Amino acid sequence: MIPKNWEDRDFYKELKVDKTASFSVIRAAYRDLIKSLHPDINQSQNQNDELVRVNEAFTVLADPNKRALYDQYVGGPEQIFVNQPLMAKPRASVNSKLLSRSLLFIVLALLVRNMNYPAIVPATADIPGQNSSSTQSNSGSTPTTGVSDPNFNQTLVLMAGPQGAPGVAGVSGKDGFVGLNGYQGSDGIAGAPGATGATGATGATGAAGAAGVAGVAGAAGAAGAAGAAGVAGAGVVIVSLAVDDANCALGGTKFISTTGTVSYACNGGSGASLGSGFVSVGSCDPEVRLTLQSNYTGGDFMMAGVTLSELSGLCNNQTVSIYLNVKAVGEGVEKFGTANTYQLADVIICTQVLSITAGSATNTVVLGTAHCTNQNTAGTRANFVLGDMSARDMKDGERAIAIQISG
Repeated sequence: MIPKNWEDRDFYKELKVDKTASFSVIRAAYRDLIKSLHPDINQSQNQNDELVRVNEAFTVLADPNKRALYDQYVGGPEQIFVNQPLMAKPRASVNSKLLSRSLLFIVLALLVRNMNYPAIVPATADIPGQNSSSTQSNSGSTPTTGVSDPNFNQTLVLMAGPQGAPGVAGVSGKDGFVGLNGYQGSDGIAGAPGATGATGATGATGAAGAAGVAGVAGAAGAAGAAGAAGVAGAGVVIVSLAVDDANCALGGTKFISTTGTVSYACNGGSGASLGSGFVSVGSCDPEVRLTLQSNYTGGDFMMAGVTLSELSGLCNNQTVSIYLNVKAVGEGVEKFGTANTYQLADVIICTQVLSITAGSATNTVVLGTAHCTNQNTAGTRANFVLGDMSARDMKDGERAIAIQISG
């Protein structure tokens, strides 16, 4: 009979495909069902039984030979025997041949019986009146003596003969061909991701990498808070000298330092010294020489620079600041310089970071046009340069010049 697991089963319905579906359609439907019945997705109690049934259905429908047998089973009343070859001859045809041969044999026997053979004369010993005691019985199923039936045909008896004993069992047939390999199963569904493992211990700090290339300079930071006010610088007293002065025939300026040293800056000549004197600047150097330089240009003495000399190397890398005060506004006060980049009562600031020899006590530093600006930067004053200012516009008296050196 058919395999037990085929009975009362509709494999097409179990795979949810039509009976005319191709192999690719059956395989796609099978994979979809396997995914839906995977234990990671389907947790129903009968999930395993459904998975087994789907696998059995696909095993039959994926094999062309098994599918043909199954289609024959579900399509008619024929019974399919287990291990029976697909192309085996039906038993009904074998029985038909045996029946036809038997009928042919009976027809031949009847023909022989009706032929005109000479009558069989019974032997004397077989006549009942002559010798009743000599009658013998044949041990076979058909008597050979004492036959008095005129219709008895010995030829038919010889042809039929008694039933013989069962024949010896035939030799076993050869083993059948090895079946084809089954289709390779489809890949299973990927398992769900495992839980995240515990964080491992922190590894040892690696060696420091090589220094990277210097980055592009960033934008200038916001201006820092104003520093604390420095120690007040020592003042230099400036006294203007008129023409025909005993020390300066063309007039000039008299400087009196904080130590009482008096010097003169007389008018006349280019590159002349407007005045010079010693001033106290703080802890790095008790006293330095300060000299105002001027140039005689266009009929007036114009400021050219400020020179610090005899400066101690202890002031190296510190900042020197020199304040030049323009004379104040007042009745009868005249501004000699024509440039509009400074006005009366302005303050000119000259600043420089000192870069001098640390072990020397006779360093010299010149602060010129590049180091001096107008403290008042409103309007055209922002364009001030030191050469714009007339030396005659310097303030007279105390606090005309202030200087300080700070770290």
